[in-house]
Parts: sequence; C-alpha cells; structure tokens
Amino acid sequence: SYRKFMMPLLCAANLLCGVAAMFSEEGAMQWTWFVFSCVIWMIYTYYNMQQIVENSDGDENLFHGQSDYRMLSVICIATWFPFPFWFVVSPEGVGLVSDVT
Repeated sequence: SYRKFMMPLLCAANLLCGVAAMFSEEGAMQWTWFVFSCVIWMIYTYYNMQQIVENSDGDENLFHGQSDYRMLSVICIATWFPFPFWFVVSPEGVGLVSDVT
C-alpha cells in the first residue's frame, strides 16, 4: 500500500541528506544534515521492523524468524548501518581517515 512509495522515498531522502552533509561547509550545517539523515534511517528501520511483523502475522520480528522476507529486510537494515560511521571517520566528517584511495 502506502509503503511501496514511502520506503523508497525514505531511502532517497536519506541519500540526499547524506549528499547535502557531504557538500556542506564544515560546521553546524554539515552535522545538522548528518543528524537529520540518521533520524530518517531510524524511521526507515522502524518501518522495516513493522513490515516483518505484519508480513508474518506476528510470528517473526527483527531478531527472530527464518523467512526470506525477514532476511531481506535484515540485509537492507544492515546495509544502511555502516554509512553514518563511515561519514564520521571520513574526510567529510572528523577526518580520522584522510586517504581513501
């Protein structure tokens, strides 16, 4: 239903916020975009967790179950998880990693 449109839009919004953070000048605006992107990721994760429960009629959740639907949802969540950490350590963030080539 509405999630067919909402979930891709949340992903696109998350990517756009990340790009905005990357191209913002260092300072408060950059970190505001970063925090906003993290909030969008948490919303995306919440709805993914809800979808697992709804798809299995309450038999599965994020931490329990064996269905293909649950596994795909967990992979989607896990795939998005490292991005905020990479941003923080990258040259755009605090610069712990300076040479990415």
